[in-house]
Amino acid sequence: MFSKAIDLDRHKSKLDGYPKLQAICWWVEGLYHKAIGRHIYFLMKVYAYAKVLRNDFDFDAHSLYPLLHLKLTRIEVSLKTGYAVHEKDELQALRICIKLLNRLNNDDHYHRHFERHEAKWGELKSEWPPADIDKNGKVLNYLWVTSRPNANTPELIKQEREESRARWMLAEQVKQRDKKIVFTLISKYLERWWD
Repeated sequence: MFSKAIDLDRHKSKLDGYPKLQAICWWVEGLYHKAIGRHIYFLMKVYAYAKVLRNDFDFDAHSLYPLLHLKLTRIEVSLKTGYAVHEKDELQALRICIKLLNRLNNDDHYHRHFERHEAKWGELKSEWPPADIDKNGKVLNYLWVTSRPNANTPELIKQEREESRARWMLAEQVKQRDKKIVFTLISKYLERWWD
Protein backbone atom coordinates (compact mmCIF):
# COMPACT_ATOMS: atom_id res chain seq x y z
CA MET A 1 0.00 0.00 0.00
CA PHE A 2 2.60 2.57 1.08
CA SER A 3 5.60 0.90 -0.53
CA LYS A 4 4.46 1.34 -4.13
CA ALA A 5 6.32 3.77 -6.34
CA ILE A 6 4.63 7.11 -6.94
CA ASP A 7 2.77 7.39 -10.23
CA LEU A 8 4.19 10.62 -11.60
CA ASP A 9 1.80 10.76 -14.56
CA ARG A 10 -1.35 10.49 -12.45
CA HIS A 11 -2.02 14.27 -12.39
CA LYS A 12 -0.76 14.94 -15.90
CA SER A 13 -4.18 15.47 -17.50
CA LYS A 14 -5.43 17.79 -14.75
CA LEU A 15 -2.27 19.83 -14.38
CA ASP A 16 -0.92 19.74 -17.92
CA GLY A 17 -0.76 23.49 -18.31
CA TYR A 18 0.55 24.15 -14.81
CA PRO A 19 4.09 22.79 -14.56
CA LYS A 20 4.81 24.48 -11.22
CA LEU A 21 1.66 23.09 -9.66
CA GLN A 22 2.47 19.69 -11.13
CA ALA A 23 5.94 19.81 -9.57
CA ILE A 24 4.45 20.78 -6.21
CA CYS A 25 2.03 17.80 -6.35
CA TRP A 26 4.89 15.41 -7.10
CA TRP A 27 6.94 16.92 -4.29
CA VAL A 28 4.04 16.55 -1.79
CA GLU A 29 3.44 12.92 -2.81
CA GLY A 30 7.15 12.15 -2.50
CA LEU A 31 7.29 13.88 0.87
CA TYR A 32 4.27 11.90 2.08
CA HIS A 33 5.82 8.64 0.95
CA LYS A 34 9.20 9.37 2.54
CA ALA A 35 8.03 11.09 5.70
CA ILE A 36 4.83 9.27 6.61
CA GLY A 37 4.00 6.33 4.35
CA ARG A 38 7.21 4.41 4.88
CA HIS A 39 6.94 4.72 8.65
CA ILE A 40 3.32 3.60 8.71
CA TYR A 41 4.19 0.61 6.52
CA PHE A 42 7.12 -0.20 8.83
CA LEU A 43 4.87 -0.09 11.92
CA MET A 44 2.33 -2.35 10.21
CA LYS A 45 5.13 -4.81 9.46
CA VAL A 46 6.44 -4.66 13.03
CA TYR A 47 2.93 -5.37 14.34
CA ALA A 48 2.54 -8.40 12.01
CA TYR A 49 5.87 -9.86 13.13
CA ALA A 50 5.22 -9.03 16.80
CA LYS A 51 2.10 -11.21 16.74
CA VAL A 52 4.23 -14.13 15.54
CA LEU A 53 7.23 -13.42 17.79
CA ARG A 54 5.01 -13.28 20.88
CA ASN A 55 4.95 -17.11 20.85
CA ASP A 56 8.51 -17.55 19.58
CA PHE A 57 11.06 -19.43 21.66
CA ASP A 58 14.75 -19.48 20.83
CA PHE A 59 15.15 -23.08 22.00
CA ASP A 60 12.31 -24.39 19.83
CA ALA A 61 12.88 -25.12 16.15
CA HIS A 62 9.11 -25.35 15.62
CA SER A 63 8.97 -21.54 16.01
CA LEU A 64 10.63 -21.25 12.60
CA TYR A 65 7.45 -22.33 10.79
CA PRO A 66 5.27 -19.33 11.75
CA LEU A 67 8.06 -16.93 10.79
CA LEU A 68 8.53 -18.55 7.40
CA HIS A 69 4.75 -18.70 6.90
CA LEU A 70 4.36 -14.98 7.63
CA LYS A 71 7.28 -13.99 5.39
CA LEU A 72 6.15 -16.13 2.45
CA THR A 73 2.54 -14.91 2.85
CA ARG A 74 3.77 -11.32 2.70
CA ILE A 75 5.90 -12.17 -0.35
CA GLU A 76 2.85 -13.70 -2.05
CA VAL A 77 0.76 -10.57 -1.46
CA SER A 78 3.61 -8.41 -2.72
CA LEU A 79 4.05 -10.50 -5.86
CA LYS A 80 0.33 -10.46 -6.64
CA THR A 81 0.08 -6.68 -6.27
CA GLY A 82 3.51 -5.79 -7.62
CA TYR A 83 4.74 -4.87 -11.07
CA ALA A 84 6.73 -7.97 -12.01
CA VAL A 85 5.20 -10.79 -14.04
CA HIS A 86 5.87 -14.24 -12.61
CA GLU A 87 5.57 -17.70 -14.05
CA LYS A 88 2.57 -19.69 -12.84
CA ASP A 89 4.75 -22.47 -11.47
CA GLU A 90 6.66 -20.00 -9.28
CA LEU A 91 3.49 -18.63 -7.68
CA GLN A 92 2.05 -22.15 -7.39
CA ALA A 93 5.21 -23.30 -5.60
CA LEU A 94 4.87 -20.34 -3.23
CA ARG A 95 1.22 -21.23 -2.48
CA ILE A 96 2.15 -24.87 -1.85
CA CYS A 97 4.96 -23.78 0.44
CA ILE A 98 2.61 -21.54 2.44
CA LYS A 99 0.01 -24.30 2.72
CA LEU A 100 2.56 -26.87 3.92
CA LEU A 101 4.08 -24.41 6.40
CA ASN A 102 0.62 -23.79 7.79
CA ARG A 103 0.14 -27.54 8.22
CA LEU A 104 3.57 -27.92 9.85
CA ASN A 105 2.89 -24.98 12.14
CA ASN A 106 -0.49 -26.33 13.25
CA ASP A 107 0.93 -29.85 13.59
CA ASP A 108 -2.08 -31.28 11.72
CA HIS A 109 -0.39 -34.52 10.73
CA TYR A 110 -1.28 -36.51 13.83
CA HIS A 111 -4.82 -35.27 14.44
CA ARG A 112 -6.07 -36.41 11.05
CA HIS A 113 -4.85 -39.96 11.58
CA PHE A 114 -5.94 -40.29 15.18
CA GLU A 115 -9.50 -39.07 14.65
CA ARG A 116 -10.10 -42.30 12.71
CA HIS A 117 -8.27 -44.31 15.34
CA GLU A 118 -10.40 -42.90 18.15
CA ALA A 119 -13.56 -43.50 16.16
CA LYS A 120 -12.63 -47.18 15.92
CA TRP A 121 -11.18 -47.83 19.38
CA GLY A 122 -12.75 -45.13 21.56
CA GLU A 123 -11.24 -42.22 23.46
CA LEU A 124 -7.89 -42.76 25.16
CA LYS A 125 -8.10 -43.00 28.93
CA SER A 126 -4.96 -42.40 30.97
CA GLU A 127 -4.09 -43.26 34.56
CA TRP A 128 -0.94 -42.60 36.55
CA PRO A 129 -0.69 -45.11 39.40
CA PRO A 130 2.41 -45.01 41.61
CA ALA A 131 5.18 -47.23 40.27
CA ASP A 132 7.85 -46.86 42.97
CA ILE A 133 7.25 -46.02 46.63
CA ASP A 134 10.08 -45.61 49.13
CA LYS A 135 10.03 -47.02 52.68
CA ASN A 136 8.50 -43.79 54.05
CA GLY A 137 5.52 -44.06 51.71
CA LYS A 138 6.69 -41.27 49.38
CA VAL A 139 5.95 -41.86 45.66
CA LEU A 140 9.14 -41.81 43.62
CA ASN A 141 7.77 -42.57 40.14
CA TYR A 142 4.47 -42.92 38.39
CA LEU A 143 3.50 -45.32 35.62
CA TRP A 144 1.47 -44.12 32.66
CA VAL A 145 -1.24 -46.67 31.90
CA THR A 146 -3.49 -46.13 28.90
CA SER A 147 -6.59 -47.93 27.72
CA ARG A 148 -9.34 -47.65 25.17
CA PRO A 149 -12.92 -48.85 25.66
CA ASN A 150 -13.09 -51.00 22.50
CA ALA A 151 -9.75 -52.72 23.21
CA ASN A 152 -10.92 -54.97 26.04
CA THR A 153 -9.15 -58.26 25.39
CA PRO A 154 -5.39 -58.92 25.22
CA GLU A 155 -5.61 -59.58 21.46
CA LEU A 156 -7.53 -56.33 20.84
CA ILE A 157 -5.14 -54.37 23.06
CA LYS A 158 -2.21 -55.70 21.04
CA GLN A 159 -3.96 -54.90 17.75
CA GLU A 160 -4.84 -51.36 18.94
CA ARG A 161 -1.24 -50.68 19.97
CA GLU A 162 0.09 -51.93 16.64
CA GLU A 163 -2.40 -49.77 14.71
CA SER A 164 -1.58 -46.78 16.91
CA ARG A 165 2.15 -47.24 16.30
CA ALA A 166 1.54 -47.58 12.54
CA ARG A 167 -0.53 -44.37 12.53
CA TRP A 168 2.20 -42.50 14.42
CA MET A 169 4.81 -43.68 11.95
CA LEU A 170 2.64 -42.75 8.95
CA ALA A 171 1.93 -39.29 10.41
CA GLU A 172 5.65 -38.78 11.05
CA GLN A 173 6.49 -39.80 7.47
CA VAL A 174 3.95 -37.30 6.10
CA LYS A 175 5.40 -34.59 8.35
CA GLN A 176 8.96 -35.33 7.19
CA ARG A 177 7.79 -35.34 3.55
CA ASP A 178 6.13 -31.93 4.04
CA LYS A 179 9.31 -30.50 5.56
CA LYS A 180 11.38 -31.84 2.69
CA ILE A 181 9.00 -30.34 0.10
CA VAL A 182 8.94 -26.95 1.84
CA PHE A 183 12.70 -26.57 2.04
CA THR A 184 13.21 -27.96 -1.47
CA LEU A 185 10.77 -25.39 -2.86
CA ILE A 186 12.41 -22.59 -0.89
CA SER A 187 15.87 -23.53 -2.10
CA LYS A 188 14.68 -23.85 -5.71
CA TYR A 189 12.47 -20.74 -5.99
CA LEU A 190 13.77 -18.32 -3.33
CA GLU A 191 15.66 -16.11 -5.74
CA ARG A 192 12.72 -16.02 -8.16
CA TRP A 193 10.22 -14.80 -5.55
CA TRP A 194 10.88 -11.10 -5.79
CA ASP A 195 9.22 -8.08 -7.31
